Amino acid sequence: MLKIHHFQQKEKKKKTARKAMNYQISPTLIHSYKRPKPFRFILDIPRNIGGFAKQSFQKKNWHKIAILTTGTALFTTIDQPLLDGVQDFSKSINLDTDRSVKTLINFKIAGLDAPLEVPDSFSSGIYDLRENWSSLFLTAGIYSYGLIKI
Repeated sequence: MLKIHHFQQKEKKKKTARKAMNYQISPTLIHSYKRPKPFRFILDIPRNIGGFAKQSFQKKNWHKIAILTTGTALFTTIDQPLLDGVQDFSKSINLDTDRSVKTLINFKIAGLDAPLEVPDSFSSGIYDLRENWSSLFLTAGIYSYGLIKI
């Protein structure tokens, strides 16, 4: 039996029918999405935030909130001693703790400066690696999790 799921945004008035895109997921399942109106996402922000809050703070999620709160409290208490230890070690091996960069290109985006910067010292390079690699590893982890779940 072929199942068809229709996904669309709730609309009060239907003036014209919006074209639907159909995606065949499997031989027995097709998802159908109607194209939203332009900039509809802006009007949906309050509803999405409300839905997020409602779903996040349900009774069934309390244990997850408790784990997040406990983890945050633990990391907050050990963060300063870790930072002090790293800075002391850096000073003991004469590694400069200041971050210095050189601007390669300075872009203007919406009237604001958006420089493309590169480190100009070894310690700044280490700092830059730490800043960039953490985002890369986080993204790779989320991507890998998604691949595993598929």
